[in-house]
Amino acid sequence: MDNTKNTLKVISKDINDALAIVGQKYGYKFSTGTISYDGEGNFTTKLKAVKEGAKSPEAQRYESLVITRNKYGRKLLPLGAVFAYDVNEYIIIGCNTTGSKVHCKKDANGKTYLFSIELIETLSKGL
Repeated sequence: MDNTKNTLKVISKDINDALAIVGQKYGYKFSTGTISYDGEGNFTTKLKAVKEGAKSPEAQRYESLVITRNKYGRKLLPLGAVFAYDVNEYIIIGCNTTGSKVHCKKDANGKTYLFSIELIETLSKGL
């Protein structure tokens, strides 16, 4: 099988489908990261496992960020808050390791988008 970008997308989907079955059996949600291809037929990917009902590392970081910022009077929308931006609705699901970008899922399609912490802070005014 030829290792093109499209083939790797198919392989990634198949891996995620198989991991979903394993995850159901053991109570975990598995996901793979970006696939890196070395040009010689080999590829690598990262595997992430989150226990069902547990908060992801991104969610835990965001909750810590909210607590810290609230101490200094800089309010942020809580984890899970829904906000409107442009014509779409987004749900806050976490933040990156530096706390500069907030991970949000678009309500309609579930795709993750990144927003600056400053934008979320602006949207939080009046809390």
